[in-house]
Order: sequence, then structure tokens, then C-alpha cells
Amino acid sequence: MSTTRLSPRSVISWCEAHLRSEQLDRLIADGLPRSAPGIDPATRRLCEARARQLVRRDQRVALALQIERILVLAASDAAPGGSRREIWAIDLRLADVRDAGRALEQIAGALRAPESPPARGVARAALLVRDGRSPLYVFSGPHDLRLAAEATVRALTAADDEADGEPPAEG
Repeated sequence: MSTTRLSPRSVISWCEAHLRSEQLDRLIADGLPRSAPGIDPATRRLCEARARQLVRRDQRVALALQIERILVLAASDAAPGGSRREIWAIDLRLADVRDAGRALEQIAGALRAPESPPARGVARAALLVRDGRSPLYVFSGPHDLRLAAEATVRALTAADDEADGEPPAEG
């Protein structure tokens, strides 16, 4: 069994990237660091470390599971006699989840795929689920969740260089 030794700098970057995940996820979702040549090297290094964390299979599967649980909750809430189970500290927009269901299923599928999707798409999916300001939780316009989910699907299924040219989903 071989082990990889990480340098102290790598370990520090990994930990800092984890601690600053929301901020770095937003930068990655917006196409940084590649699209901003003037970005400072420390931020670029942290974005690269965070991108490696995001595309890890265990991280992607955990995120897919969260999305699948949201879909189950939305479906059970719509069923006659369905009892809404509270699993979140904040309210989900369940009718909008049902409207965006197909795109959310595609996101979960892309996250579960054996090959790693672009980090930008995974960052968008993470923000969609984990950011309390995302359209999953906050209304910002008609079909906003479906549009954001569809943009996330495109970012997950695009080639890395294609994903950088896409405007970020509002959240």
C-alpha cells in the first residue's frame, strides 16, 4: 500500500480551503480562478485545493444524496395525505422543487457519475443546496429554481473550457 505524503503547505491549503468553502465555491462557480488572470496566487491555490475537494467522489455522492432527499421530501409533500417531514432548518420551496425535479435529478445523476464533472458544476450544485440564499430557499422570480438547476446541469455536463464561458446561476 502506497501513501502520499503531503507537504505542510498542501495540508494548510486543504484545511483553509475547507474552512472557506462557501466563498471559494462561489469563486469556482463564477469561473475563477481561470477566468481572472489578475487573481492573487494564494486565492488561486485555495481555489485549486477546493476544486480538488469538490470533485472527490465521496463529496459528490454526498451532495447527490442531499438533492435526492430534497426530491423525496417534495414528492411526499405533494402526495395525498403526505406528511411533511422537517429535515431542514429552513423551509424548502417544495412546489418549485417539483417544477425543477427533472433538472435536479440530472444534477444528482451527474454528481454520481464515475467520472468527475467540472469543479465549476459541482460548486454550483453545492451552492444551490447549501446556500440559504439560493432559489431552493428564496424566491427571486418565476421558475428561478428550475433555471438555476438547468444552468447547473449545463455546468456539470460541459467540457471544462466550455463551463467557463457560462454566466453563473443567480442565487
